[in-house]
Amino acid sequence: MPTISNQDIEAEARSLLRKQIQDSAWYPWMKEDERRKRIEEDVDRYWYVKVSEASRKLLDQAHDDATFCLGGRERT
Repeated sequence: MPTISNQDIEAEARSLLRKQIQDSAWYPWMKEDERRKRIEEDVDRYWYVKVSEASRKLLDQAHDDATFCLGGRERT
């Protein structure tokens, strides 16, 4: 059974938040390098708001990987 560490969850939460902010129209008045820096500051401050979503995503991936390793059969 694969394990999911706190570091894995934090990294995924950061990635999800970063993508959401980058895809949004946040900070349109800033130059690109300033916007990138501001986004990273926001990710550092608020990554924890994506912990639940990140955990679910990683658990789903682990489940899918385990099912694949079993040849598409769920263990009973």
